[in-house]
Amino acid sequence: VFDYWVIAVDTNGVVQWDKTVGGPLQDQLNAMVLTSDFKLFLSGWTLSGVGGDKLSPLLGDFDYWLVKLDLSGNFILENTLGGIQADNCYAMVPTGGGGALLAGYSNSPISFSKTEISRGGFDYWVVRVDSLGRRLWDKTIGGPGDDFAFAVAEHPGSSRGFLIGGDSFSGPGGEKSQGCRGGDDYWLVYMAANGNFVWDKTFGGTDYDELNSI
Repeated sequence: VFDYWVIAVDTNGVVQWDKTVGGPLQDQLNAMVLTSDFKLFLSGWTLSGVGGDKLSPLLGDFDYWLVKLDLSGNFILENTLGGIQADNCYAMVPTGGGGALLAGYSNSPISFSKTEISRGGFDYWVVRVDSLGRRLWDKTIGGPGDDFAFAVAEHPGSSRGFLIGGDSFSGPGGEKSQGCRGGDDYWLVYMAANGNFVWDKTFGGTDYDELNSI
């Protein structure tokens, strides 16, 4: 099985410490950020129930799994976020107060951590957490088809909102204002700092286009 694995190196690439964090089944690390309280948030997805470092139960098929370490690699806390189906976290940015914003995709209905209905198959699922990994709010954003978020960035403007990006197979509907150009397209969404949806843009050609970084 797979676990989260973090390695700290110095400026010459010499290993200072490494840390393995995981539960009894598969755990995939997809993002890491330095928080404003100078800790490390690790996020990805998990198939693990309780066991090892996994102290919280599995909620669905896959869940977001958030782990916090100090800068020496010591385990501080963990939290599982998700609904009763598949929730996969792929990106994260730090926010004020030691928290973070997580982005990925979900096909879960309203259940457990998921508070909004699905728009189609898979939707973008964005979760803001505090310094203890507790959900402050979550937002479901999508069209009538499948939409997969793989990237997030804080907007550089004074509004301090967030850009969420990935790929979309959806036509118009829900938050999706434009139709597909091809098989799938880049889909960029802007949300305000409080999570309110502001605008979306679709970019693509006649074949397949997948956005993985902002």
